[in-house]
Amino acid sequence: MSIAACPGIPDNPDITGLGVRLAFYIQAYITVILANLPGADVNGSYWAMTMTAVALFISALVLSGSQNLSLFHAILISVLLFLHSYAAAFSMWAASPFGVNRAPESVKTPREMERHVWKFQYKSVPVFLIATTFTGYIWIKAPSFGTPSVCNPETLFVILGKKLSAVHGGRISALILIGIHGVFLFLFLVSGLAFFIWDHFASPSRTIVPAYLFPLTSESQRKLNPNLEEYVHIPLRENTFAIEKVFRSRRRRKPREERNYVSQLRIGMITIWSGILVIFVLLIELTIKDNVSLILDPNDSTWTLGQVFPVVMLAVPCIAILQWSLEHHSVGEAVSSDAHHVNHNGEGSQTAVAPHESFSYRDQGVGTEEDTP
Repeated sequence: MSIAACPGIPDNPDITGLGVRLAFYIQAYITVILANLPGADVNGSYWAMTMTAVALFISALVLSGSQNLSLFHAILISVLLFLHSYAAAFSMWAASPFGVNRAPESVKTPREMERHVWKFQYKSVPVFLIATTFTGYIWIKAPSFGTPSVCNPETLFVILGKKLSAVHGGRISALILIGIHGVFLFLFLVSGLAFFIWDHFASPSRTIVPAYLFPLTSESQRKLNPNLEEYVHIPLRENTFAIEKVFRSRRRRKPREERNYVSQLRIGMITIWSGILVIFVLLIELTIKDNVSLILDPNDSTWTLGQVFPVVMLAVPCIAILQWSLEHHSVGEAVSSDAHHVNHNGEGSQTAVAPHESFSYRDQGVGTEEDTP
């Protein structure tokens, strides 16, 4: 039986256009950077990123329903969706109190803290669910998916520089990766559901794991950072919210160890995310490059409405970062002015807390180990 020749895949700048790709890359990167800035509001950027991903997904459904979506374009859509899924996960983790930021003042108890963290984490689920479902479907149907399906055997999927057939090696590799993502997503959903069920029935005074909420008070952190004993005197066996209360009241005079920990956490997250972003960019760009011979009249310079929309949405995270910079600069000037005023009058030196000094929990109305029976 003879195999029909591939007639070529019509170009679709709304999906493969340079504007769409750049907008997705920049938006994903900026949103994670914004989430790692102390005190920055990431909600607007998160929703802008989510709207862009959902709009791309809806476009894919419309094109697929009208038999105008090829396997090649579906693969690119799936990778872009996963790019935004990872960006949402990283940004929500960083923006939650479990990451680099503190809980809002409305959070008063450990249970409210745990609830707050889980709600933050669950915000990354919708795009992950869409990406996993859509990607799993197209790879299961890869041999016959889309139009023209006769081009599917010639379509390449490039993973870490290795060219794989989209209906053979590439398909198997993709299904394995999707399976792994599916398992982790399922476990995360079950864990969250278990927490919310537990939260509904358990006593309000109970919490899950204090070390989960406050990494600096965990036994491993105390062993790795012996100097923390100078600041943390609350027994781990005590289920207390006092440590967060103390750190919240000392936002401008955190212990040096905590500042170093948070700085390292930010740098580590941004570094890991930068590496993941590079992998996604290479995967998309190399897949486009190695399939360009299948595309009819490829033209990266053609700008359509589908490309303009994601570019316009870039304004949201950019404005958020600009706003944070202005506010941060204003706060810095105010603090510097206050310090100059205090020094000029020769006052306030007795109340300043040196980085190496121990902090008294009695000043905050919190018991120390000596007070614990």
